[in-house]
Amino acid sequence: MTYPSRPNRLPSVAAETAEPGEPAGAGPRATDDLFAWSGGGIALLVERTGAGGTVARGWLAGDRLTDVRRWHFSEARPLGGQVRRLVAEASGDHVEAARVGAAARDWVTVNR
Repeated sequence: MTYPSRPNRLPSVAAETAEPGEPAGAGPRATDDLFAWSGGGIALLVERTGAGGTVARGWLAGDRLTDVRRWHFSEARPLGGQVRRLVAEASGDHVEAARVGAAARDWVTVNR
């Protein structure tokens, strides 16, 4: 299911990591402290906590996030699954969802 009525822009925290010439909403972005993805009118932000992390999903409204919801995970594997599910729901692209979910899981695991 996609949500076309919402704008597709990533908050500036993740847009700052975009490669030159690449749109701010294209694929996951990561810094040492934050993993981000946007598409289908939402933005996902992941922060590490312990062996897992927190996933936040918000609707994009201009340069703001609205209706933000958070999920906390004590391990990286279920966190990656939640990211996969949220990306699949927003984009309808299950291949991209699996790729982004695995990238989020690996980011939480590798970048300690």
